[in-house]
Amino acid sequence: MNCQTRALDLIELNRDRSILLTVIQEYDPQNLPPHASFHSVLAYRMKVGASDCDDVGNFTVISGSDVEPCTIIVSRIVQEVPLGSPEQWQAVYRAMGQSEKVRLLEAFKK
Repeated sequence: MNCQTRALDLIELNRDRSILLTVIQEYDPQNLPPHASFHSVLAYRMKVGASDCDDVGNFTVISGSDVEPCTIIVSRIVQEVPLGSPEQWQAVYRAMGQSEKVRLLEAFKK
């Protein structure tokens, strides 16, 4: 399947924080505004090429009164980059009410 990347969500590990903060500076990162469906100790948005890229650290999903830490399950590694499970991201986006991203992942899995 050939597809264009429109958005990229990065979950950083505490051990990677200083490296990532150094790297993202060249992309003019902007602080993400507070959001009702998730919380992150560190949250930035930037443009990488034509794609929107969000970088979050210590990420938790808020759904009603439930607060769930989001520990990404690596499903595969591509060019030394660990990728999270599409099924897990679909569940995260569903809990966050991001139905467009849920539909995109459903289409990708077909």
